[in-house]
Amino acid sequence: HSDVLMVRPLADFNSGLKSPESDTYNVLYVANTDAEIMIKHGPLSAVFNAMHETANITVSTLSALGQMVSGTRSANELGGIIRIGAMAGDMAKAGFIALVTFTALLSINLGLINLFPIPLLDGGHLTFYALEVLRGSPIPENVQEYAFRLGLALLVGIMLFANINDIMQLIL
Repeated sequence: HSDVLMVRPLADFNSGLKSPESDTYNVLYVANTDAEIMIKHGPLSAVFNAMHETANITVSTLSALGQMVSGTRSANELGGIIRIGAMAGDMAKAGFIALVTFTALLSINLGLINLFPIPLLDGGHLTFYALEVLRGSPIPENVQEYAFRLGLALLVGIMLFANINDIMQLIL
């Protein structure tokens, strides 16, 4: 008996996973099966496949965020530390493979978000470096300070929103 984590596009499961009382969806679907699935790759092939999967996850994440910004997807799908903890617990119960896959997915998403051009994040620092190159001179310190304050306020706002979503999911 083995545990298998199947990650499918949301569209594949819309009819089966949409709750009639809610507009929330289960993004990860875990199934237990007696069939063991093992794909062996050589070192070079494993690296290529890992890069391909990382690219797919990145594109899917950016697409989902774009849909949330455009309003075609509910922002209620954003989750904070409570939802992440609950999902990690579910994956741990589902088995080692499920937990490792979830950890990889979380790591890719956090790495991607860290590259967003928001001051305080690495992407914000890269944006300032690019602006310095374009200007030919450093960005004034007071401008950077205000940008970092704005970035901090934005990040705190996003974290509050995500954690309030988690609490509302528990209440409702």
